[in-house]
Amino acid sequence: METAKALILEQKKTIGEIAEMLGYNLYSFSKAFKKISGISPKEYVDNIVFGIKDLWKLMNISYDKFIRTTDDYHEKAVQKIF
Repeated sequence: METAKALILEQKKTIGEIAEMLGYNLYSFSKAFKKISGISPKEYVDNIVFGIKDLWKLMNISYDKFIRTTDDYHEKAVQKIF
């Protein structure tokens, strides 16, 4: 799962794409990831996001809106475009 975590940090592929690269379907990858890491892939990413937001606060960096590509409203907007 260390390879999966490294790929997640690169932010170039979705969790599903990473799962396929590693020979899993999304369901079995999520289950294996959670068994090994103790948290789901989404929770892993969420923890990284929270860390980034905390760092930005510490550095007094502000933003209007933090957009995650996995947020429901973002996915719906992209689907309308494509």
